[in-house]
Amino acid sequence: MSIANPTKALAPNFTIPGWGIPGATMPAVTDWDTALAPLKLFRVRGFGWFKRMVEPAVSNVVPLIVAAQNEALSRLEWKSLGFDWEAPFAARQVYDAENHKPLQFAKAALVLLLCEIAARAAGVAEGDVAANMRIEPAIFGIVDFDRPFLNRAIELREDLLVALRKETAQDTQHVFWDMADRVPVSYRLATLTRDAWIDLGAKPAIDEVIVLRTRKSPSAQEKIEGDSVPARRAA
Repeated sequence: MSIANPTKALAPNFTIPGWGIPGATMPAVTDWDTALAPLKLFRVRGFGWFKRMVEPAVSNVVPLIVAAQNEALSRLEWKSLGFDWEAPFAARQVYDAENHKPLQFAKAALVLLLCEIAARAAGVAEGDVAANMRIEPAIFGIVDFDRPFLNRAIELREDLLVALRKETAQDTQHVFWDMADRVPVSYRLATLTRDAWIDLGAKPAIDEVIVLRTRKSPSAQEKIEGDSVPARRAA
């Protein structure tokens, strides 16, 4: 099965509006297509799988870029979303996506479609791209998780950031200061941080994960690895 609608490739298991994340308190984002989609907040995940299964057969991405834009324009469900699939789309954006750099939603969707076209040409089974690749929004934070809150927590437990970094498998503590500055991160990291905070018995009590309504770019300090986009830390 091909990617009939790129909004259904959002992970983990998003529906729009409201994002539909089980176990999370989320405001409905009814204007997501105008408020969030135009911003560089979306990462394409699953390139590890793509490299193993398809990339050796890809010698030039330029024809694939043209093919992706043409195919997006030919698919009625894609056209109905109202995005400008003819806007400039370059190889640089494909390489950025491969390196986990966030893109606008429409560009992330085109990268995913490009990967589907390349997979089709390489003889990969129909539907494998949709099954193994996703668009991951980096639009999340935690209610009232700001610098005064974090400073207070560190006063109560000096090694808190060291413990949080280990529990969330991050490379640097700086990502938590980014979060305290309301810089958005992935749903995975936001939930890992909240779960780790609770498991560590950190104080003050931590609140819920939310969608941040901000124009800030996602944290460059967040460690992005692997093909999967799990929502929760394993027990």
